[in-house]
Amino acid sequence: MAKTAEPKSKAPTAKTPAAVPRTASKARESARSRRPGTAPAYQHMPAGASFFELSRLMVVGIDSAKGQLIQKAQTSPNGPWPSAWSVIAPGAWVIMTAGLTKDGRVAVVAQPSGTTSLSFITEDANQIGPIDKWTAPVGIGAPPGAFSYQKLSMARDADGRIEIFLTDNLGRVWWIYQTRM
Repeated sequence: MAKTAEPKSKAPTAKTPAAVPRTASKARESARSRRPGTAPAYQHMPAGASFFELSRLMVVGIDSAKGQLIQKAQTSPNGPWPSAWSVIAPGAWVIMTAGLTKDGRVAVVAQPSGTTSLSFITEDANQIGPIDKWTAPVGIGAPPGAFSYQKLSMARDADGRIEIFLTDNLGRVWWIYQTRM
């Protein structure tokens, strides 16, 4: 004798989520209804927070009229932008690129005007107050036979070391990387 199927109403139903306490449900609802763009609740970082967590957005470039290496950054995380640009290093600069160090500081590699050598500059990890401080430019040399650069790029590798890639005036690709951290 064949067995007959039970009516669907008696079949086991899909598991339904357990009842959620009203307070947890309200908390999730208020988190979802938070306006976009409002700051999260963890605005004040605990003591010992890394530089990267305390950082803010920054733009780095070369003022083409003066050849100055300049930057503009938010005055605080999620804060306002100043109206003026500030100079990163003295002198005139031809080409530059920017990236991040392992701990989140902004790093710049640039070619000073009148030389083929490149310079490396980073934000000072011990800066205090809203005024940005930078380390003095450190010469990292130039590829042999290069007279100018067409493209310059910087990235961090898997262990946080900075790598610099460039294309010279003859179309050759050069690469240099940080050996010490």
